[in-house]
Amino acid sequence: MTVSVWRWMTRHTSSPKVTFPVANNTLYGRMFLWIEGLPTSPQYAHWVTAYVGGSSSDANKSQVRLDGQLISGNNAFGIGSDGGDSGDWHTPGTDAQSNATEKTWICLEWLFKGDTNETRVWIDGNEQTSLHLNATNYRRGSEGGKQFIHPTYANLYIGWWQYVTGSPANTNVWIDEVVVDKARIGCVL
Repeated sequence: MTVSVWRWMTRHTSSPKVTFPVANNTLYGRMFLWIEGLPTSPQYAHWVTAYVGGSSSDANKSQVRLDGQLISGNNAFGIGSDGGDSGDWHTPGTDAQSNATEKTWICLEWLFKGDTNETRVWIDGNEQTSLHLNATNYRRGSEGGKQFIHPTYANLYIGWWQYVTGSPANTNVWIDEVVVDKARIGCVL
């Protein structure tokens, strides 16, 4: 597996290497994240911290994202999809810890489980049950008969990407202690 990084600031660099395809199309990830400034406008400003995507030859061609979005003045972590049979959507977390915070380190863990089309998210070791999604339980229900079908994972991207130019236009984000494995990693170093 190749891990690509958009903005990765750390005291040391490494060349992580995992080979795709991963067993059972399943991977766990963990990172420590510090966000200097979350979007304050426009409404629905959208940002991403990690996503997996299929290969260019994958018929589904979708992406599974661990992301966030500004909705009614609140930035919440969520799960989303781009392209492919699953469409383009975002499901915000509704658990109290799903609200993103500025200027504090958080431990962000995720599960992308392609063999059962599931996602799970943990923040500071606590599962965000509202983000335990599957093929039919996503985007607060089905979308015109579509299902949340994961591609066969071919790449993983880690970093910060803000989809919408807004306020603030630029922010500092620190990501440290990134680990990807076949089992849950946990927040203990």
